[in-house]
Amino acid sequence: MDIVCQHPIPTELFLSKRRSAAGTRATSGLLLAKLTFEVAADGSVSLCEDAPLPLLDNDVETPLGLMARDCVPNGNQPGVEVHLLAQAHVAGGATEASVEAAIGDHRVMASVTGHREWIRTERGFAVSPPRPFFTMPLSWQYAFGGATEVWLDSATVYEIHHPQNRYGRGFDPAPQALAAARTIGAAAGYPRYETGRELPNVEHAGERVQTATDAPRPFALTPMPLDLGLRALDALAMVGTDTHDAIEAAERLARSAPQKRALRFAPRELQLPTLPSGTPVSLKGMNSSGEMRFRIPPTRCVADYEFGARRGSLVLDVRRLLVLPDEGRFAILCGKEFRVGARSERDVSSMRLRLE
Repeated sequence: MDIVCQHPIPTELFLSKRRSAAGTRATSGLLLAKLTFEVAADGSVSLCEDAPLPLLDNDVETPLGLMARDCVPNGNQPGVEVHLLAQAHVAGGATEASVEAAIGDHRVMASVTGHREWIRTERGFAVSPPRPFFTMPLSWQYAFGGATEVWLDSATVYEIHHPQNRYGRGFDPAPQALAAARTIGAAAGYPRYETGRELPNVEHAGERVQTATDAPRPFALTPMPLDLGLRALDALAMVGTDTHDAIEAAERLARSAPQKRALRFAPRELQLPTLPSGTPVSLKGMNSSGEMRFRIPPTRCVADYEFGARRGSLVLDVRRLLVLPDEGRFAILCGKEFRVGARSERDVSSMRLRLE
């Protein structure tokens, strides 16, 4: 069944047929619509008709971070994810800067610092002077975390990584490397690994690294990759488990309601309960002009459907706000999951999407 839309809005409809234990047949569906808007210098917005952002079936890696897939069922659970694909901008260059995302009354700040590393001195470790920068991606590659190769003998090498963020920088591999060496009985002179350590460039404004033993929770503003360990911690927090045993935690998560296991890409700091029309959005320090400011436009998407003799309307929920400050654009993802009863293959089926 095709969906008809008179507006320049990418839409996608997924249908699946299932038969219950009683033998009755039902159709489940997922309807998605993605509205792209352009932001003018004065903050006014207009629907993008020429080149709207497409609906994505798969994740796309970009220089600024992950552009997450759109086609993700979530059981119509409430909440809105904010996805930022952004970098810090510093006119003229600087060694430190701060950025801020404000959506309504919700504010998130990040501290951004030029490249630094730990230097061993007679008194311990010291931080090298930060290098000046003009732009810095606000992604997980620049947050606290990291990975490194460890040699356990002349022929055995494997990777160890920070359990919450394998993509970042700054973690101390020594505890994991020494534990592995003890476990297998490494040869004399091992383990060996790169001892130089950078510091994170992107940090939560209230949780910055101060000493070489600090290990803050990784923090970034871009969507989380699927294999980010931090995602699992956030999922467990949703289920409400307090266990520290990995196997027990996974079993509790598997037993939880499906909607609680839905994929979430936004870090917890960028998950909102709602995003009503008129909500002000301000992103400071994330584009060349210094600030991107706009208000969420009316985004009521309604789908009028006909399934045989059944007729009605579905109001799509706002699921996600994607903002691209460097492009002066943003997109709003709307979606709805639904079920209809059994119908004959000869029944006429149609769906029309409209904006109110």
